[in-house]
Amino acid sequence: MQYKKLLLIGGGIVSGGGLFLSNLRSILVNNTDISKTRDEHNGNVWDSNWDKRSNMKPRGTRNIILIRHGQYNYGKTDQEKTLTELGKKQAVYTGIRLAELGLDKKLNVVFESTMTRAHETSELIYRQLNADIPIQKTDLLREGCPTFPDPPFKGGEVSLERVERDSSRMDESFEYFMHRADADQDGDSYELFVCHGNLIRYFLCKLLQLPTSAMHRWRLRHCSITWVTIRPSGNVSLRLFGDTGHLPSDKLTFE
Repeated sequence: MQYKKLLLIGGGIVSGGGLFLSNLRSILVNNTDISKTRDEHNGNVWDSNWDKRSNMKPRGTRNIILIRHGQYNYGKTDQEKTLTELGKKQAVYTGIRLAELGLDKKLNVVFESTMTRAHETSELIYRQLNADIPIQKTDLLREGCPTFPDPPFKGGEVSLERVERDSSRMDESFEYFMHRADADQDGDSYELFVCHGNLIRYFLCKLLQLPTSAMHRWRLRHCSITWVTIRPSGNVSLRLFGDTGHLPSDKLTFE
């Protein structure tokens, strides 16, 4: 219905001249709240103060580049879950791709999960960048299962205890890492996160203000590249999701 009304107003502009144009401008201005925008498809309202930093006036945009680790060996302990030979090749290809994008000269910092498969992936990527970039290892980026699948699926069973534990940690991680730039940031920043599929998907749902249970409906290949920008206004844009164009077709894996 709103599209129809807008078209009728538009028709009036063509036939009626400046009066209709003035009325249309008044309608658009008076009905626009710059602090939040309604999504007409589901009724949700965009919260521009999602990071509780709307009172800040940063000048730079944050570029968040999220990499899922490479394929890894299954094991009982984290130490046994090392990269496969294919996983190592995936990580090398990813590092080369990031360098081709100029990130070897732009990256301000590399954050990596302390889990073995993420650490090994980060090391191989770092070698391809061949640059003196600070690295920070953190338990906040470790893998987990922060939500129940919706709809549920076979093999996706998870305990309430685990969901509560992992969601608490991942929410803390999100609050710590995902926000608009600090007020004193001079220019745009580029930050690389080498972590895990569930964490990346959970972050994306929260960044895009989608139901977090929707994360289970997406899949990310190993060593895929996901790129998000956070503007000074708090607006969030997803530039890349799960990009694996840098990997040969015989090097693509989910598991």
